Amino acid sequence: MVRDRRTVNLWPGLVDGVTLSTQTRVRLARPEDEPALRRYIMEATEDPEVADPAKTIPIACPSITAGMREGKDGFITGLAQEWTQVGTGTGDGRIVAGFSLVAVDDDDDDDVLGSVTVCPPYSFLSNILDGFPLEEQRKLVLQAQLGISKIVAVAVREDLRGEGIGADLVSTALQVIRRCNLGMITFGSCEPSRAAFYRRLGFAIASVAQPIDLYMALGIHAMVSTPDHHIFSMRQEPR
Repeated sequence: MVRDRRTVNLWPGLVDGVTLSTQTRVRLARPEDEPALRRYIMEATEDPEVADPAKTIPIACPSITAGMREGKDGFITGLAQEWTQVGTGTGDGRIVAGFSLVAVDDDDDDDVLGSVTVCPPYSFLSNILDGFPLEEQRKLVLQAQLGISKIVAVAVREDLRGEGIGADLVSTALQVIRRCNLGMITFGSCEPSRAAFYRRLGFAIASVAQPIDLYMALGIHAMVSTPDHHIFSMRQEPR
């Protein structure tokens, strides 16, 4: 049975954490959570590059915290300030619209039980921007920051799986995305065994290896797919 998911007090609630079950709280990740985040992301994605300290892990970009405080206008203002500093680029080192949430033990704030990480799809953008003029690349990267959120990884400690922690993390992440008006398209990929989990949370599930088109957010036809995986996606009209 799927538990009811309630709307949480995003700000300042997620700074210290919001209790969503009798044993766990969901809060914004902090810099000291980075080792646990790397471990969970590597577990979920099987990407060995995550272990490289040079690879940026989104914690809570200022644009996101501004959006949580003030909604869409706060996010846009915060993004504009960061965007002028980083310039053009699609690498993870230029993440200006990403965040991670962690689930922690209600009695031990340092005991990270699981995490969800969200940011624009930089690797995908890098693959499609070749051949575009520099100014057009910059425009598309900015549109991606505003219009696309990728759920990069969701992972929960093995002995706690099936307790609803992963669903709490994803549903809270979706509330952050909506509060910031962050993505017209929120998507990710999953193995067939995980498709039912995302379907219960309201995502549309594409067939294995079937692409989805990010035209709605980018204004160009950009097909994204992953071999042997489903793409799960959710669309919302911009406010």
